[in-house]
Amino acid sequence: VIGSFIQGYGCCGYSFVKYGIICEELERIDGGLRSFLTTQDALVMNSIFKYGNEAQKRKYLPELSKGNIIGCFGLVEKDATNNPVHMETTAVKYGNEWIINGTKEWITNAPIADICILWAKTDDGIKGFIVDMDKDGIEVEKIKNPINLRSYITGKITFKNVVVKEEDRLPFAEGTKSILTCITDKRFGMAWGAIGAALDCFHLALEFSKEKIIFGRPVSSYQIVQMKLVDMLNEILKSKAISLHVAREKDRSQNFRHEMVSLIAYNNLSKAIEIARNAKDIYSINGISAHSKIIRHLLNLESINTYEGAKDIFVLIVGKDITGIQAFY
Repeated sequence: VIGSFIQGYGCCGYSFVKYGIICEELERIDGGLRSFLTTQDALVMNSIFKYGNEAQKRKYLPELSKGNIIGCFGLVEKDATNNPVHMETTAVKYGNEWIINGTKEWITNAPIADICILWAKTDDGIKGFIVDMDKDGIEVEKIKNPINLRSYITGKITFKNVVVKEEDRLPFAEGTKSILTCITDKRFGMAWGAIGAALDCFHLALEFSKEKIIFGRPVSSYQIVQMKLVDMLNEILKSKAISLHVAREKDRSQNFRHEMVSLIAYNNLSKAIEIARNAKDIYSINGISAHSKIIRHLLNLESINTYEGAKDIFVLIVGKDITGIQAFY
């Protein structure tokens, strides 16, 4: 399923509806698996597919779709986070080569990546590069002992006078606009993944409530538990309905508006966190065990809420769209 929505070059070429369902099912297992796919698909392969030349597409996309090559997306920095405007990594051109210096942090797949889609400031604005990770001057430090997304491999990449040829620059990348387009497709996958986590929490809580006996009665026989279960299912079905609508719009429209992705990202992530918390409450003390799948989902969702820009940012994106006034700077 790698390369889910990429057309040609040995990729699946699925619709965005199918891509969303794939992300949902992967996150029902674990958010780290879904994050790996959306990084490989929406960030790495998408960048090459949309902004690379034909030679770059033929060289990398078939191997990336098979999993023979693993990619990472070099954007986030310590002080700039996801904001490309404040990026400090630089690329200086000398003849037919670029010299890259800077540090990228919290980069998914970095310790296992074969290539990096690197974004750096130049005299002509932000540009994208395909960088082989075995080049001299690249140092990778794995982030160890995470308390969440434990199946998720991330790291810090330092570039010290790394030489990249002009032929490895993404020729059609248009700076911030190109970066945000790919991030939007990743957030689309995240929004669907949140449904998967919520569904798994709901089913786990439902089965537990029917099997666990308290005061001679199953937990599911108590009114407040049934209320929570109904609320959980209701929010899951609503999230699925609006996500299907957005996916179908994305499939049929050439003028798709990214604010729709921010809307489902805000809704699905916030509701999934609420559902995971309610499921944890139904599980009682069992829900906070290190072996509990529910607490794993909850911790993963809280982490995703941080690195995807937080649901508050999604609100401000949609708020700007409906009012015409930007409320964040």
